[in-house]
Amino acid sequence: MKPSFTRWFVVSVGMLVAWAACVPEPKSVPCSNQGDCEGKNAAFQYCLESRCVECVSDASCGVGNACVDGVCERSCRDGRDCLDGYACTSTRCTRL
Repeated sequence: MKPSFTRWFVVSVGMLVAWAACVPEPKSVPCSNQGDCEGKNAAFQYCLESRCVECVSDASCGVGNACVDGVCERSCRDGRDCLDGYACTSTRCTRL
């Protein structure tokens, strides 16, 4: 028995919806000034290149940590120094 076009279409749409639900949340939100970032997400305190970011320099992240592409990365010696969901890679905790 041949699968009908309707069945194929419904399955395809279902797969598309499931895929869209798995797309990760953006790391930041658009902004035109620093005031746009305040109150939207406590982690994003600065407006840099029209995006709210967590940091603009290493000093924004605390001693021993680094600001990489607007996100603070914790320094580490091994995986025990990192939060759940992160791994120690080249002395920095990075998201798995």
